[in-house]
Amino acid sequence: MAKVRCTQSLSRQFVQRTVNDAAADLVEFQPNPLHQRSPLIALTPAGTSAITAAIRREHALPRRTGGAPTPKSAPA
Repeated sequence: MAKVRCTQSLSRQFVQRTVNDAAADLVEFQPNPLHQRSPLIALTPAGTSAITAAIRREHALPRRTGGAPTPKSAPA
């Protein structure tokens, strides 16, 4: 979790709370050989499906809206 916190510039408490909320279905804790008190976080099959679905929706958005935004099309 420390790596997530550092790379995303988030507080440790926020990362811990978010992971704990997702832990029921989407992620699982695995032993960390480098640090016994800081487990690794891995996606479960349900978590992988959720991420895959989100990416598909994100990629479909430009097709539904007529393409990617351009500097001219973005509101000032």
